[in-house]
Amino acid sequence: MGRKPKDDSYGKRNSQSPLALYLDRLCRERNISLRAASLAAGLGEATLGNIVRGYRHPDPATLRKIAIYFGLSEDALLEMAGHRTTNNNTSRPEINDPELRVYLLPDRINNLPRRDLNLLKDVLRHLMEENKS
Repeated sequence: MGRKPKDDSYGKRNSQSPLALYLDRLCRERNISLRAASLAAGLGEATLGNIVRGYRHPDPATLRKIAIYFGLSEDALLEMAGHRTTNNNTSRPEINDPELRVYLLPDRINNLPRRDLNLLKDVLRHLMEENKS
């Protein structure tokens, strides 16, 4: 009885939550294992793996540690985990993609350095012009 192969270490389930998919992708993009990210965030070594595999639903304290470690919005993670819901009484549409919702939060955008903000605007202008064609 050995450890599961590395390919299986990010175990997939048919009904992964948006949060699980997001955390899985975040670790892959940063080239860090779920175990290493869990430990670095101050969680138990299997915590992130259990969340990604759907064996555990994270509580707000766990989400706070994850947010701090990854530099994410705690509110966005709480929303993805179902602990908070956005007010649907507003007339403006909501961003459907949870990852974009995290990246485009006003507090994150407002804290970008001027250079990065200008780069972001250039990219968005380019994408909008490209989609007009």
